Amino acid sequence: GSIIKSIIFLTIPIIIGNILQSAYQLTDAFWVGRLGADSVAAVAISFPIIFLIIAFSGGIGIGASVLVAQFKGAKNQEMINKITGQAFFLGVIFSIFFSVIGYIFSPYLLKLFGAEENVFLYAVNYLRITFFGMIFVFGYLIYQSVMRGVGDAKTPLYIVLGTVILNFFLDPLFIFGWKFIPALGVSGAALATITTQAFALIIGIILLYRKKSIIKFNVFYLIPEKNLIKKIIFLGVPISIEQSSRGSGAILMTGLVSGFGTIVLAAYGIGGQMIGLFIIISLSLSISTSALVGQNIGSGKIERAEKIAKTGALFGLLFFSFIGVLVFIFA
Repeated sequence: GSIIKSIIFLTIPIIIGNILQSAYQLTDAFWVGRLGADSVAAVAISFPIIFLIIAFSGGIGIGASVLVAQFKGAKNQEMINKITGQAFFLGVIFSIFFSVIGYIFSPYLLKLFGAEENVFLYAVNYLRITFFGMIFVFGYLIYQSVMRGVGDAKTPLYIVLGTVILNFFLDPLFIFGWKFIPALGVSGAALATITTQAFALIIGIILLYRKKSIIKFNVFYLIPEKNLIKKIIFLGVPISIEQSSRGSGAILMTGLVSGFGTIVLAAYGIGGQMIGLFIIISLSLSISTSALVGQNIGSGKIERAEKIAKTGALFGLLFFSFIGVLVFIFA
């Protein structure tokens, strides 16, 4: 069929899903904003640290997605299932590692960024709760990646839509309290987000056990297989390093901006989240393009895979040039 149609129809649900995924942070900013500039600044200074960790783990998800796409093209169901299990295994290992490291070093990282005293405690609590639930973040990220690899971007979209709506109601409940639920402030925002992401992962895993599921999940696929783990890491680690470099840049900028005070940091955080929405669209295009390229390589259609890569790049150049002008005018 048409390459442009294939790219667009796979990209649109991925864009919506990724924007909804970022809506967790936007929802936090929306409700935390009612607590004052200190609270907004606490979320703003925490976000690049969280983004760096998720960006690194994202490479594993993309590596698994590429392999799943290739085996989907080759119609090898057993390997699709195995790759999914191995990706989840790696997700658990990485999430435990980063949870422990992040929980211990959160205060030191924030001091390194020059967080002001009135922001520091809020930010530490927000970060530590987020790191505590990192297994849910990693787990759902991998579920989302492998489903997109087999060409199903709609199921993750529906899950995220439901959990984002839930998060919008849980946020004020945990932040401001209600009846027997204590008011947790900024910590409540982190707790609400982690709770909803746990729901997302549980729903995703349940769906993988359905008979109609494109991927058939089994706990035995979690048993590590050296060759498959090597393949995922070989593909994923370069992507992780590349994405982490962006995250490191964001951390450096946040550290510089924090030196100008709480108000400037809060403003920078809000602006960064808005710009992040457009970065998400570009990442969505790259995810859909790589999935289609992988499927065509798997089915031996190398020339079509090349055409898809070129078409995706050209489409991205034209579309984002147009978006850049719009954002500049309507900032």
